[in-house]
Amino acid sequence: MNADVEKLLTLQEREARKLTLEAQLLQVPREVDKAKAKIAEEQATIDADRQALKEIEVRRVELDKEVQSLETQVVKYKTQQMEVKKNDEYTALGHQIETIEAQIGQCEEQEIELMLQFDEQTKSTAETEAAHKEQIRLFEKEIDRLNKQMEAVQAEIGDAVTAAEAAAGDIPAKWLEAYRNAQHRHPRAPWVVPMRDQHCGGCYLKTSGEVEGAVLTDKEPAHCDNCGRLLYRE
Repeated sequence: MNADVEKLLTLQEREARKLTLEAQLLQVPREVDKAKAKIAEEQATIDADRQALKEIEVRRVELDKEVQSLETQVVKYKTQQMEVKKNDEYTALGHQIETIEAQIGQCEEQEIELMLQFDEQTKSTAETEAAHKEQIRLFEKEIDRLNKQMEAVQAEIGDAVTAAEAAAGDIPAKWLEAYRNAQHRHPRAPWVVPMRDQHCGGCYLKTSGEVEGAVLTDKEPAHCDNCGRLLYRE
């Protein structure tokens, strides 16, 4: 094999590695965003459970205030009852007192139900919140791992670039130019491929006799006349 082709294959390996690492680097932020979205979902569930508890407590406080207001009315009507002299007025006030006391009873029943509901919700929230926080911890751990992976990949890319530059600097201009032309036509490796039985090792199509002759001569860069990849004799 031509020594310059061997150098091109070394360059190709290093630049292909760099492209692979760059693709990995692009994927990491997407994975981080996914983990952050999961954390947001878990936190939203925690917040919703806490809000449900607050709403129960607010409703209980409102009922307590309502009971106090109704009890004040009862005291007022009972005071009035003691001052009236007519039976019908006394009876009317008695009916009002009974109605309000019935309302008080209903409010107190609702308060008891809310207290029971609050206790159940508190227990349920404590259990589920612990589970959600554990999930958040795991997602945060995954983000930390991904960030470290990103740093490692960035370092590897730097090494790959340095290695590729070193390899390119040792290649004659005409061979390097031919290599870059093949790269221009194909964004992904391989750009330098073997020719086997007059067929290109990249597109697998048959090459012309002229191209085959140039490859077999192994003196000048030869491109596949179908795909443009640089061909070499094994």
